[in-house]
Amino acid sequence: MKKLICFIFPVIFFTGALQAKIWRVNNTGVPADFTTVQAAINAETVNAGDTLHVEPSGTSYGGMQLTKRLVVIGNGYFLGSPVNNSNPGLQANTANSRVAQVTVFAAASSSVIMGLTCSDVYIGWDVVTSNIIFKRNYCNTLQVYSGGTNNVVLSQNYVSTFVGGTAGSHTNLVITSNIIGSYVQFNGDDNGIFANNIFCALSGAWIQMTGFTVRNNIRVQAQPGTAFANCTVQNNMDCAGGSIFGNSDGNLSNVDMSTVFVGYPTIGSNSTDGRYALKNGSPAAGAGYGGADMGAILNTGNANNNLADTYVLSGMPNVPSVFKLDAPVTVTTGTMSVTISTRANN
Repeated sequence: MKKLICFIFPVIFFTGALQAKIWRVNNTGVPADFTTVQAAINAETVNAGDTLHVEPSGTSYGGMQLTKRLVVIGNGYFLGSPVNNSNPGLQANTANSRVAQVTVFAAASSSVIMGLTCSDVYIGWDVVTSNIIFKRNYCNTLQVYSGGTNNVVLSQNYVSTFVGGTAGSHTNLVITSNIIGSYVQFNGDDNGIFANNIFCALSGAWIQMTGFTVRNNIRVQAQPGTAFANCTVQNNMDCAGGSIFGNSDGNLSNVDMSTVFVGYPTIGSNSTDGRYALKNGSPAAGAGYGGADMGAILNTGNANNNLADTYVLSGMPNVPSVFKLDAPVTVTTGTMSVTISTRANN
């Protein structure tokens, strides 16, 4: 007789929300509360402050229009075998929690989204949307949108193309420890912190910012068209042929990226995101503001690093996970021996 075992770990994120409920979303045929994320958001039984666990699946859960204050947690990304440049041993189920377009409305202010695999993300769709934490996700594009935003955190994400802001005012943005495939562009009425990011990781492109504090970032590939206006620009690194940050205030120009990362320009046996860890003797190690590292993946041995802000491989959400499950396919006796290995993720 085949056995199906499913594990859910309840987590409370807000100390004041002791009555908050956790809801399971699963479209694989396993019994759950909902089969789509949108059905869970729309349900009258799901209250503000509740948590949605979007369980791994080979099938997309469709679009997600977040119109309620919720915590939404997925399984992470780049999970599986090193043969596929993935990170092994992090989740027993290596499928993604995949959704299509994510649209965040003002009614969802103070929500948390983590561990999802998304297409395009728009935060601040209608009017000013505040206090969103979007962290440890994979997405194609990540935008704060035309309704405007305030106090939004975009952290520890892998963004395959670009991060930017459209028309509308976006204030007090915190954009930290992301790996960004291409360009970064914000308008003159946007401001915040842009720190410890890796950008132009997959293709050379520009960066445009006004009124930001720009520190500890690394541009991997060069292209003209870069502009900083009224920005504090300190302790950043530019690639060979690049000098967008200059050479004062701790900034470094024209650096050979093969001396910086463990898997560049050839990925080798590294994972898709792990290739951007700093190699031994990297010129980015300890060269950041206050003696911290530049880049998104910080060394544990540097006491000047704030490790709570470091990029986390595969976007592992900070909830417990089952990373190994050993169970027989069939049972021939009255007992079954099962071995479960779990980890507590930071």
